This record gives sequence, C-alpha cells and structure tokens, in this order.
Amino acid sequence: MKIPPDNIESVLRERAHCNQISLSPGQIEAITAYHALTVKWHEKINITTNTQPEAFVRENIVDPALACMALGFKNDACLRILDVGCGGGFGGIVFKLLCPELLVTLIDSDRKKISFCRQVMCALGLGGCEAHHTRVQDYRPGCLFDRVITRATFSQIEDCQRACQHVLKESGHIVMFRSFSETEDAHQKHQRLLYTIKPEGIKRSLLMLP
Repeated sequence: MKIPPDNIESVLRERAHCNQISLSPGQIEAITAYHALTVKWHEKINITTNTQPEAFVRENIVDPALACMALGFKNDACLRILDVGCGGGFGGIVFKLLCPELLVTLIDSDRKKISFCRQVMCALGLGGCEAHHTRVQDYRPGCLFDRVITRATFSQIEDCQRACQHVLKESGHIVMFRSFSETEDAHQKHQRLLYTIKPEGIKRSLLMLP
C-alpha cells in the first residue's frame, strides 16, 4: 500500500521496517516532533533541504541510524560523541535518540543552527546532550571524546584529522560520513564500514580515522 506523502509517522515506520531499524513508540514520537520543529524553523533558516517526509526520513533519520548501527553502538554504550559541524543535529541527535546512554556534544560555527539544536534537545527532553557555537579548531573540551563524527564539514581526510585530533582520546576514532564512491581509494589506508539505505539501494560508507 502506498504511504501518504504527508504522513511522517507512516513513512518512518515503513522505512524503519525496511532497514531493520528498531524504534519504540517513544522514539517514533520524538522523531515526529523533530520533523515538525525542522519544518517550523526551516521557514526562517536553512536547517536542511530535506523537509518533505520521505526525504527527511531517508536522509536525516535512516542514514544516521544505519551509521549508528554500523558503528556498533548499543543502548548501554556510555561513550562520548562529538558531532562536528552538526547542522540540524542529523547525526548526533539521532544517535542520542537511538542510544540514550551516549554522551553527545554538538558543535557548529552557525549560531542559528546551534539554537535550533538546543530547542530540539529541550523539546525532546534529551539529557546528556549539549550544543556549542564554535569551530572544532577553537573548541577545548573538558574531557576528550571516544568518537568524533563529521558528515559534510571536511572534504579532505588530512584536514579533518588535523582539525579534530586535539579533541580525540588516544583510543578514539574520527568517523567521516561518505558516499561509497568517495572512499574507494581511501579504504586502502583506513578502515571503512559500509551500509545500504533501502529500498533505493543507496550505498554509504563510514571512514574510520585514527
């Protein structure tokens, strides 16, 4: 049966089932509220180009959710995660919704996007999650991070490593979100985790940098 294009909850349930993502009623409610806030704020600032239900769920929820699963995070994973260039939080906040025990910090140089992320955290009651208006090069955290994730902030691996190394634990990893084709050469030197967004069959990869 075709999903009504304006029903975010139906789209979310169908996509989650197709990609074997387990969501509780509370998580579905939270993501639905997240979408509503995104649409509301998008009238004033560019949070994401993907505001329609199908695109929003596929790109902003399913993609990071599959990444979270590929990274092996569990509900009891008490790890410190830094989302660099977080934008609308469609990395760190999604990780937090799926794995509430993660300690998540978001940073972005765009003050308005940080204000949006803070509003989402407040509306969804997300504890153990904070957002700061800063560049990673200028950020000096009190504690170092187990994982640093970045979706679109850096185009070059070397630039990413140089900018993020000072916030990473010695045993930690930088995780760069990339399309499958972008890591064809890089995976010769670095570990690569692969996943596929269904039903389109879109291949994605996570580049794991020391």
